[in-house]
Amino acid sequence: MNKAHLTWHCRQAAHIIKRGGLIAYPTETVYGLGCDPLNLESILKILELKHRPLAKGLIIIAAEVNQLLPYIESNPTEIENTLLSPDTKPTTWAFKAQPWVPAWLTGQHTTLAVRLTSHPAAHSLCMQLAHPIISTSANPPGARPARNGHLLRKWFHHKLDFILPGTTPHHNTPSMIKDVKTGLILRQG
Repeated sequence: MNKAHLTWHCRQAAHIIKRGGLIAYPTETVYGLGCDPLNLESILKILELKHRPLAKGLIIIAAEVNQLLPYIESNPTEIENTLLSPDTKPTTWAFKAQPWVPAWLTGQHTTLAVRLTSHPAAHSLCMQLAHPIISTSANPPGARPARNGHLLRKWFHHKLDFILPGTTPHHNTPSMIKDVKTGLILRQG
């Protein structure tokens, strides 16, 4: 997709997110379901689509470190060294959440899972919004995450407000999640 088309599609997706809508979009690994992380009504719709308990928490992705700083507690050097380190696989990091961060993002944890996205479509979308978005794999319970629009339409027909076109690299699983303090792998990627 050329840059002009990508920009147009990202503007459309951003407009829908600002209105409280749900979208699907490509990431570095698989398609994700997304919405405004501070819109509880939208969050509850995503959790219902996935049959996901609120206690598990959610991941947010951003285009730039500055978009994540309000959400996590850490010194800026640690944040930049972690989030900007060249991992061989896309990695999501669990940082201590700021006290104001809603429980629907952290779930039963004191941490918040965050990732800087390098995918052109997801990155452009976060830049259009000027804030992070929710990122949870686009799949119903028990199914592998979607890697194309055909599966998205099959599974979520009329339940999504927009599908941001694009491709996903040759990964079959969501990103790895690691705890920033301990280095412990919380989810294999």
